[in-house]
Amino acid sequence: MEAIATEHKPYSQNPPRSGTSDNNKATMDCSEFVSWYLYNLGITTDVKAIHTGVMTKEADFQKAIGSKDLIAVEGSVGKGFIPQKGDIFVWRRVSTCPSTSKLHIIFFVILGE
Repeated sequence: MEAIATEHKPYSQNPPRSGTSDNNKATMDCSEFVSWYLYNLGITTDVKAIHTGVMTKEADFQKAIGSKDLIAVEGSVGKGFIPQKGDIFVWRRVSTCPSTSKLHIIFFVILGE
């Protein structure tokens, strides 16, 4: 997945956003990238059409991907939490119009001195 990320695919929310065809890898948005990540890890059996709105609560995320093999890291909502390589980071702010969402997979962590 790091190799796909470094290819800098054009951002798009246009269909198709699910399925494992190579055509589906030509463009993608952050949620779609995470769906490919989960598929490549074997957590899902297909690339699911998901969005950040279903990723803010563990149960909602599990339902959207059809798997309970993805769990929220204990303490991850607290200040001072340090993500680890491979973690999925969801940031969602619904107080804006339209709502603002960001989604990342952690490839490396830089710790301050």
